[in-house]
Amino acid sequence: MQRIHVPADAEAQIGRAVRNVTKGGAVAACLWCGHGFPNYKHKIEDEHFANSCPNAPEELKASAKKRLG
Repeated sequence: MQRIHVPADAEAQIGRAVRNVTKGGAVAACLWCGHGFPNYKHKIEDEHFANSCPNAPEELKASAKKRLG
Protein backbone atom coordinates (compact mmCIF):
# COMPACT_ATOMS: atom_id res chain seq x y z
CA MET A 1 0.00 0.00 0.00
CA GLN A 2 1.30 3.41 -0.93
CA ARG A 3 0.50 6.44 1.17
CA ILE A 4 -0.42 9.75 -0.40
CA HIS A 5 0.17 13.21 0.95
CA VAL A 6 -3.04 15.14 1.53
CA PRO A 7 -2.39 18.88 1.39
CA ALA A 8 -3.37 20.92 4.44
CA ASP A 9 -5.82 22.89 2.31
CA ALA A 10 -7.45 19.79 0.78
CA GLU A 11 -10.89 20.61 2.14
CA ALA A 12 -10.76 24.08 0.59
CA GLN A 13 -9.55 22.66 -2.75
CA ILE A 14 -12.33 20.07 -2.83
CA GLY A 15 -14.86 22.78 -2.02
CA ARG A 16 -13.49 24.88 -4.88
CA ALA A 17 -13.71 21.90 -7.24
CA VAL A 18 -17.33 21.23 -6.28
CA ARG A 19 -18.24 24.91 -6.72
CA ASN A 20 -16.56 24.97 -10.15
CA VAL A 21 -18.77 22.08 -11.26
CA THR A 22 -22.04 23.10 -9.61
CA LYS A 23 -21.91 26.87 -10.14
CA GLY A 24 -18.95 27.72 -12.34
CA GLY A 25 -19.93 25.99 -15.55
CA ALA A 26 -17.20 23.35 -15.38
CA VAL A 27 -18.00 19.80 -16.42
CA ALA A 28 -15.26 18.31 -14.22
CA ALA A 29 -12.79 19.48 -11.60
CA CYS A 30 -9.46 18.44 -10.12
CA LEU A 31 -9.74 17.36 -6.51
CA TRP A 32 -6.00 17.93 -6.04
CA CYS A 33 -6.10 21.69 -6.77
CA GLY A 34 -9.72 22.69 -7.46
CA HIS A 35 -9.15 23.59 -11.13
CA GLY A 36 -12.39 23.48 -13.14
CA PHE A 37 -12.46 21.96 -16.63
CA PRO A 38 -14.95 23.70 -18.96
CA ASN A 39 -14.42 20.78 -21.37
CA TYR A 40 -13.19 17.34 -20.49
CA LYS A 41 -11.12 14.84 -22.41
CA HIS A 42 -8.48 12.48 -21.07
CA LYS A 43 -5.79 14.46 -22.92
CA ILE A 44 -6.88 17.71 -21.21
CA GLU A 45 -6.72 15.98 -17.84
CA ASP A 46 -3.26 14.56 -18.63
CA GLU A 47 -2.02 18.02 -19.70
CA HIS A 48 -3.31 19.48 -16.45
CA PHE A 49 -1.59 16.87 -14.27
CA ALA A 50 1.62 16.91 -16.31
CA ASN A 51 2.03 20.67 -16.47
CA SER A 52 -0.30 22.65 -14.21
CA CYS A 53 -1.43 20.89 -11.04
CA PRO A 54 0.71 21.98 -8.10
CA ASN A 55 -0.72 19.42 -5.66
CA ALA A 56 -0.78 16.27 -7.79
CA PRO A 57 1.53 13.49 -6.56
CA GLU A 58 4.72 13.02 -8.57
CA GLU A 59 3.57 9.54 -9.68
CA LEU A 60 0.41 11.06 -11.21
CA LYS A 61 2.42 13.79 -12.94
CA ALA A 62 4.84 11.21 -14.34
CA SER A 63 2.13 8.88 -15.63
CA ALA A 64 0.32 11.82 -17.27
CA LYS A 65 3.56 12.90 -19.00
CA LYS A 66 4.09 9.33 -20.20
CA ARG A 67 0.58 9.16 -21.69
CA LEU A 68 1.17 12.46 -23.49
CA GLY A 69 4.31 11.03 -25.05
